[in-house]
Parts: sequence; structure tokens; C-alpha cells
Amino acid sequence: MLDSNPIPSPEVLTVTGILEQQSDVLVAGLTEEGSLSSTLDAVNEMTGGWIKRLIKDGEIRGKRSELTLLASPLDSGPRMLLVVGLGSGELDRHLAFESGAMVVRLSLIHI
Repeated sequence: MLDSNPIPSPEVLTVTGILEQQSDVLVAGLTEEGSLSSTLDAVNEMTGGWIKRLIKDGEIRGKRSELTLLASPLDSGPRMLLVVGLGSGELDRHLAFESGAMVVRLSLIHI
């Protein structure tokens, strides 16, 4: 019988836990209407409205398949924030898979 390596269990973190954990990149979605995900809302609160200002200024949009990589203004936690445009309409399983695949492709380019 072949020895197998056990698959590690993913660690489930709250939004605030994610923002406090050291990492290279935090990925969060944004709809075209400008609705903030719970993650982006937490970043916005921690930065005094930084995310909403970027949306208002047109620096980030929620256009489907648009990726925006930002240096994090936070002193700790993730060094970068990758905003994934989710477009308008219903957020469904297909969109989640498509967005995740896009992020993986981007990460492979930069390895």
C-alpha cells in the first residue's frame, strides 16, 4: 500500500482574524454596484474609509473579471489586497469558480 500524506484541514478564520494574520495577499470580491464584501467592509472600517474612497475615485471597480492589486495601508496583516471584480447580477457557484480560477492564473504568472 502506498503511504499517503494526510490532507491538512483548512483553518477557518473570521474576517478580523484574516486581517490580523500575516500574509502576502488578501483576495476579496467587489460587485459592480460597489457592494462591499464583509472582508472589504472590514478593511474599509480599519482604514477610515479607504476602500470606499478608492471606489468613489474610480481606482477600483467591480467590473467582472477585473483585478486590482493594492498595497495594504495596514501596519500588520496582509501586505497586498487583490480586489476581484464580480460584475453585476447574481453571485453564483459558476462566478465563484471563474473568479477563483482567474486569481490562480494570476498567481502562477507571478511565481
